Amino acid sequence: MKKSLKRTVAALAAGVVGAGALLAPAPATAAAPGDLQILGGAVCTFGAWPGNPLPLWQTRRTLGVKNTGGTPLTGVRVTRVGGTAKTVRVDGDRPGVLKPGTSSITHSIRTKGCRPGTSILGYAQAAQAENPLNNAGFWVNWKDALPESS
Repeated sequence: MKKSLKRTVAALAAGVVGAGALLAPAPATAAAPGDLQILGGAVCTFGAWPGNPLPLWQTRRTLGVKNTGGTPLTGVRVTRVGGTAKTVRVDGDRPGVLKPGTSSITHSIRTKGCRPGTSILGYAQAAQAENPLNNAGFWVNWKDALPESS
C-alpha cells in the first residue's frame, strides 16, 4: 500500500509539473526598436499669402521625422543642411521624445515665387542607436512655375 501511495503521489506531482509547463506564459518578446524616417518636400503652389489680398505663387519646403519603430526615441532632432537643427515637439510629450507611429514637422519654410530647382536637404538623429539608412533626404521642385498654355 505504501508503494502504491508513493507511486500515486509521484504521478500526481509529475502531472502537476507537466500541466504547469503547458499553462506557463510564453516568453516575453521585446518591441521592435525605434526607427526614424525623414519626411520632407518642396512644392510650388498658388494660394493666399498672409497680409496680401491677392493670391500668389509660392514655394513651400518642409522637413520632419516619423518613428516607424516600436519603441519611443529620445533626443530626436531634425537638421536642415545649411540651416538650423530643431528638436521635435509633439503635443503632450517632453521635447525630443517621439513615440512609435508619431511624426513631427519641424521645418516649414514658405517663400514668395516659384523657382524650379528649389530644394531642401536634411537629416534626423536620436539619442538611441537605430537604422541610419532612412535618416537623410533631399527634395527638389523640378516643376515649372506656371502651367503650360494651350
